[in-house]
Amino acid sequence: MERDIAKLRTTTEREVAQLKASAKRERAEILTTAKQVASNAKKNADQIVARAKAQADQLMADTKSEIERHRAAAQREVDDLTRRKDSITGHLDQLRELLGTQIGPADGPSAETTEPGEIT
Repeated sequence: MERDIAKLRTTTEREVAQLKASAKRERAEILTTAKQVASNAKKNADQIVARAKAQADQLMADTKSEIERHRAAAQREVDDLTRRKDSITGHLDQLRELLGTQIGPADGPSAETTEPGEIT
């Protein structure tokens, strides 16, 4: 009976040692897999961030370009309107001179009683 107990004990110890070794191997495999999953997740996250940054940079460049086009168009329109205003002002000044020399100061209202821009 002692022999049976010793044999059973030896068998049990061998099985426990095998289970420990198996558990240790499985734990190592799980840790390796977990590290690989974490590494892949970090790579994926870095790629997503890089793509998002590139898209944001492109969107900013496109937006700046569009804003510059609108600004340039507005500036051209302002310049055109300024030229037109200056031309009209020049024509009005010429008309005032013509009318002023044809009518003469005694024939028309004085400069003090005429409103600016008013043609008599």
